[in-house]
Amino acid sequence: MTSIIAECEEVSKLYGTFAALRKVSARLERGRCYLVLGENGAGKSTLLRTLAGLLRPSYGKVRVFGADGSNQGATEDPMEARERIGYMSHATMLYDEFSGVANLRYFASLYRGRDCVSPEDALRGVGLDPSLVRPVGQYSQGMKQRASLARVLISRPELLLLDEPFSNMDIGSAHQMLRLLDTFRTEQRTIVLTTHQRELAEPLADFVLTLQAGAVVSLEEGPYAKRGALALAANAARFLDSLGIVYEIREYEVAPEEFSALVVAGKIGLPAEQVFKTLLCVTSEREHVFAVVPGDAELDFKKLAAAAGARKAEMVSLKDVQPLTGYVRGGVTVFGAKKDFPVYVDEKVELFDVVSVSAGTRGVQVVLSPGDYLRAAKATVANLTKDVRREGAA
Repeated sequence: MTSIIAECEEVSKLYGTFAALRKVSARLERGRCYLVLGENGAGKSTLLRTLAGLLRPSYGKVRVFGADGSNQGATEDPMEARERIGYMSHATMLYDEFSGVANLRYFASLYRGRDCVSPEDALRGVGLDPSLVRPVGQYSQGMKQRASLARVLISRPELLLLDEPFSNMDIGSAHQMLRLLDTFRTEQRTIVLTTHQRELAEPLADFVLTLQAGAVVSLEEGPYAKRGALALAANAARFLDSLGIVYEIREYEVAPEEFSALVVAGKIGLPAEQVFKTLLCVTSEREHVFAVVPGDAELDFKKLAAAAGARKAEMVSLKDVQPLTGYVRGGVTVFGAKKDFPVYVDEKVELFDVVSVSAGTRGVQVVLSPGDYLRAAKATVANLTKDVRREGAA
């Protein structure tokens, strides 16, 4: 049963004789991403501010949230539910004289009684170093934009409203933000974003809503809904295409909190030993490395350390995986990762005609020959697994 998280009913917003919104009606489903398009002055920012409870409509009704699992519509006034809504505007709303952590500590203190993300984790989540002590006023524009997103995320909002979130960002940072936003889908959060960079954000969209002169002129199914997670696996596919490597994409249905390689293997029709999981580790010398091992095997950290020429090795903390790789748990791949960490692949990879690895997002695997994978990953082959086998995360 579809859960409605926000609803506009014949909403109009007037400034004197000027209509910024004209009888806008829309129902937003939980766990979906909505891309709002339109020329300057079309009403995009006004719509987001109205959903955020920052503006009262002149006519019509705006309601947010309702009974969990209900398809009967939203029931609450957004002005009474602001702690559950995250709004990111053109302005960063940060204090230039404070550091990123100091800013977020202040904003977290405003959400009394709410379980907020720690300022440090919020900054890591958007790819910023929480130990950075210089004031936000000395950040680059892209860093300010990411810090602003961290401010929005700190309250764990269920409805996320982003007005031009990619402005002043380099393409790498923008793609990292897209991967972060995609994780919210599995957490059943709803995203509404505006941008003039349609080609960048459209792959994430379940629906594309177009405004013209304050009125809705179209609401169409977006690429994500049409192609599923394939849209966000494009980086890995383009990388393999650039090397002339032949591969096959296999999609599978994602179950919440189910990361097992054994389950993925069953869904894509391959034995578990041919579905390799990619693990991010760190050595005693603080070098990050990828360890790629069969889905039915357990990584031996002593063997990994020996292969990497280190004294010890261990798994990276889960909260650090996305900031370091650009990918989330269950979707980590060496292809197109944020940083080119050394890659070590278990020697069993050479036993098979084909192997499967994550394409960079949950729900999509890449099947290719072991030789092509090793070449593309610039990997070192080594004995990395224990004799005891058990279930692991894909």
